[in-house]
Amino acid sequence: MNSKGWNSDSSGDDQSRKENAESAWSMEDVLRRTADSGQADDVLETIKHLKGSHPQAKPHEIDTITRFVLALLKRRYPDLPLKSEKVLTMASTIAQSLVEDPVASERMRLLWSQLS
Repeated sequence: MNSKGWNSDSSGDDQSRKENAESAWSMEDVLRRTADSGQADDVLETIKHLKGSHPQAKPHEIDTITRFVLALLKRRYPDLPLKSEKVLTMASTIAQSLVEDPVASERMRLLWSQLS
């Protein structure tokens, strides 16, 4: 049995965490890069449209965010088969991640409220 994996010396883990932290993007980096590439307009327009077509929708509800993801995909990829089970599963998974991530969820709530 290889005892290397059981080594209690965490210096390698610390180095690994440091490298990951340096290469990881912050939410602000992602938003800035999204805005710089012109994608922010798509996000804002999608939220406006969603709010108009579903006035009772709430930004913390999984159904709302799934609709948002599907609408954004439709804007970006008009030929994507949105009724495909794979696409629906993907959109639902993305929406679940957005709802469960505190930073993403807060960002969506802020965008939602700013577009009132």
